[in-house]
Amino acid sequence: MLCSKCQSQNPAKATYCGRCGNKIAGPIASIDYNKKVKKISVFFFVLLGYVAAIHFIEVGGNYLQILLIDSVFAAIILIFYFIDSKSLNKLFGFSGLKRSLLVKIITIAPLFAILVSFIADLMNQSIFDTNQVTYYQQFIDSPAPISLSILSIGLFPAIFEEIAFRGIVFNELTQITRMKSAIIISAIL
Repeated sequence: MLCSKCQSQNPAKATYCGRCGNKIAGPIASIDYNKKVKKISVFFFVLLGYVAAIHFIEVGGNYLQILLIDSVFAAIILIFYFIDSKSLNKLFGFSGLKRSLLVKIITIAPLFAILVSFIADLMNQSIFDTNQVTYYQQFIDSPAPISLSILSIGLFPAIFEEIAFRGIVFNELTQITRMKSAIIISAIL
C-alpha cells in the first residue's frame, strides 16, 4: 500500500506507514476521484435545477401543488440515495444515542424554532416592512391543515436535507477529501 504522505510502499495489510508513521486509510487507487466528483456535481446540479425551476412556477395557495413539489424533491433525493444505499445505510444508525440527550433535543428544539420564527418575523417587519405569510395559510383548504403543514415544513425538509447533504454529499466528499473540507463544503452546499 502506498502512503499518501511520503509515497513509500508498505505491506498490503499495513495500518501505519513504516517510514513516516502516517495512518494508511486503504488503497488509494480504489477510489475514483473523478467519478466521485461527477456524482456529487450531478446530484447538486439536479437539485439546484429543480429548485430554480420551482422558483418560476406560480405556487399559489394550492396545497396540492406544494405537496407535489415536496414529493418530487424527496423522490430526486431518494433516487440518488438508492443508487448508493449500501454505503449510506450505515450513516443513519442510532448507536450510542443517549435518552437524556434525545429528551433535551425534543424539548429545546421547538423552543428555539419558535424563537427563530419570532426573530425572523420581527426582522421582516422592521427591515423589509413586510409581514410573513404563515405556511399554515397555504394549507387552510386542505383536509388536515396542521398535519400537512407540519409534514411539509417540518418533516420533509429535515429528513430529506439530512439524506441529501449529510448522507449523499458528505459521504462522497469524505472519500475524496479531508474531513474538515468535507464538512465545510457540504455545509456551504
